[in-house]
Amino acid sequence: MEVKRVKIKGPDELDILSAIWILACNDENPIITYEGIKYRLGLPADYDVKSLIQSRGEMFRRGVPSRRLERWKQVMLTGKHLPSWIRDIEAESTRQAAIEALTPEDVFRNQFRSESDAPRSPIEIIKWGLEHIDRLRKADVEAREEKVKRLTGMWIPLLSMCIALAAIVSSALLQNRSINTQVDLKKYETSFKPKQEGYASYMRSLIEAYENAYKGDVNALVSSLDKTEAAYYNLEPFLDENKRQAIWGQFQQFSGMCYELRTQPPDSPKRSQFHDSFLWYKKYFNTQLYQALFGQ
Repeated sequence: MEVKRVKIKGPDELDILSAIWILACNDENPIITYEGIKYRLGLPADYDVKSLIQSRGEMFRRGVPSRRLERWKQVMLTGKHLPSWIRDIEAESTRQAAIEALTPEDVFRNQFRSESDAPRSPIEIIKWGLEHIDRLRKADVEAREEKVKRLTGMWIPLLSMCIALAAIVSSALLQNRSINTQVDLKKYETSFKPKQEGYASYMRSLIEAYENAYKGDVNALVSSLDKTEAAYYNLEPFLDENKRQAIWGQFQQFSGMCYELRTQPPDSPKRSQFHDSFLWYKKYFNTQLYQALFGQ
């Protein structure tokens, strides 16, 4: 069914759109619920966030395949990957009912994270979206200014002078907003991007180390562990003392596990136990580093 594009109603909705864009880029789960957006941004219960998101088809994709949604619902029913608005429902029966009631029409995705298990968007994509919204903001201001100009030709010079003054003030506010946007983007480049790259490098090298240990390739294993350690040092300035000690300690244990796995013969029944341990380490580092670096 074709969705009628609604008109963006002023800068407030564009600010909300910017916040939604950042959440859709960085959320752990690429599937986002409309209800979750209202909950996380503190919007009124009757706020039409669905129309706002669906009006920007170049940025967001409506719905999700039914099978994919059902898989997610089954995971949520086990208590995992719960959106904050569902997680904060105290009654178990009410929480279960809220999960089961979700339909493909209740969710959306970032246009650049449409596939299953899509990673978080790189800073370039985030920047593109924010700049795109800023262009919408400028177009909205320009359209309003053009309307004002047409009206000024029909009224007395005094009114024309007042409108011109208002346009100057509006332009100054727009410039200030643009400067603030550039400052925010610079913060992303100087803080978010190093964290994202370091986090991705750490997890990628961790997986490579296990694979090399599984194949018994000692040289490749040593190289992968060195890369993982180097990635850890890049992230270390962003971690507090407790996190540094905990993550470093677990990395040492993981390294020992990899060296032990390398010595196991191919037909050893213990290999499955090593794989279970690897999955635990992978989940541990994923959770602890993400929470420490991105604060969610």
